Amino acid sequence: MLNFNNMKTIPGPSFLTLLSLTPLMRKDPIAFGAKMFEEYGRVIKFSVGPYKVIAMNEPEFHHWVLKENWENYIKGKAFEMMEPVMGKGLLTAPHEFWRQNRAIVQPNFRLARLPEYFQRMKESCESYFSDWDSKGIEAAQSFDMHQEMMNLTLSIITKTIFDLDFSTDPKVAVAIHDFMLGMEAQIFHLSRLQKYIPTPKNLRSLRALRYMDTIAYDLIARRRQDFDGRSDLISLLIQASSREGAKGITDKYLRDEVLNFLIAGHETTASSLSFCLFKLAENPEILVKVREEIDSVLGKREIEFSDLDKLIYLEMVINETLRILPPVWSISREAKLEDEIGGYRIPKGSIVTVAPYFIHHREDIWPEPQRFNPERFRAEEIKKRPKNTFHPFGLGPRTCIAETFARIEMKTFLALFLQKYDFQYDQRIPWELLATVTLRPKNGLFLKITPKT
Repeated sequence: MLNFNNMKTIPGPSFLTLLSLTPLMRKDPIAFGAKMFEEYGRVIKFSVGPYKVIAMNEPEFHHWVLKENWENYIKGKAFEMMEPVMGKGLLTAPHEFWRQNRAIVQPNFRLARLPEYFQRMKESCESYFSDWDSKGIEAAQSFDMHQEMMNLTLSIITKTIFDLDFSTDPKVAVAIHDFMLGMEAQIFHLSRLQKYIPTPKNLRSLRALRYMDTIAYDLIARRRQDFDGRSDLISLLIQASSREGAKGITDKYLRDEVLNFLIAGHETTASSLSFCLFKLAENPEILVKVREEIDSVLGKREIEFSDLDKLIYLEMVINETLRILPPVWSISREAKLEDEIGGYRIPKGSIVTVAPYFIHHREDIWPEPQRFNPERFRAEEIKKRPKNTFHPFGLGPRTCIAETFARIEMKTFLALFLQKYDFQYDQRIPWELLATVTLRPKNGLFLKITPKT
């Protein structure tokens, strides 16, 4: 039994102050969060509509919520507005259902399968580059790299996880875009009735959801007819249901898993790659060092799976990108039971927010936090920092199941791209950062690309 006597009071804005800051919270939640932590300290509370929110910017508190006492911090209300579209896939499922299905899905991400996935990633990248070259890019053509990376990572995730390339259907990419905008509008709107209003955005989202359902159920029907001997995600789940008695593997659940991997499995990686290329374009001296490493490891030959571990500086560049611009910038949970964290009382039902973005930008942990400095990730520098200060893929049991997959995908693409192309940021088309469910470029991120000389 917890003793809540002498608990510390959690500070936060008054109702009127919060009301005056609501436009900022909706337009730029990162600026809102930074302002709150600056004014009220590293643990704050405030209300968003019917929800009581406690935001924490201490590494040990993140560790407690996501790892040490993770079973008390459920997806719950923090994800209930996503459930109509994302269902109960691995991203959103309750802990009990998640345990069973993660164990079934895990073989897709074991080390033994990574060389096979690397080869498919490499082939997808080379095919994509051939398409660019066939269009002719000698005149420093400007590409929206975020959209290009969305298309590429969609191809990679569907080929490797579903054994089917959804990127060949241009309507899929459009549907995912409209689907995400609709989901974000539901999450960030204070009224639950908003989704029922027939606005153009809601209607586009509804059409997108219907199309996504159609392609998901079509894939499921095909796999139910031919799942023996297959090792793709849907076949593994069907096999577990038919042979091992796994519960709840209905067509509706399989649909949820397809959408979870389609959305979460490629959009965040696409943003990370876009951000990384922008940071390299912005820091040419770092780009030179990356290319020197690639040339030293590969020379003029093609990359092989065994080369990835040798690209140490490239890994540091990826990590520094994920530190400054983590696509999964904020993580929320609901307290199932009353709890105490660091002397603060956490009431049952509170929404507890632990945002990697703000930990990644604490000046006492990361000096000059806005400066792009991959040297922070040298082994000796990592040892100097407190634990739990870098977690772009989450912490604890429910950390991203595809972290290693995503890191291999990013390394493979960047090594191939930097061998083949020169690029620079197209300053004629400024880009903005958009923080909603994930962190991504608001209206694209444009780079001028030419063949490397």
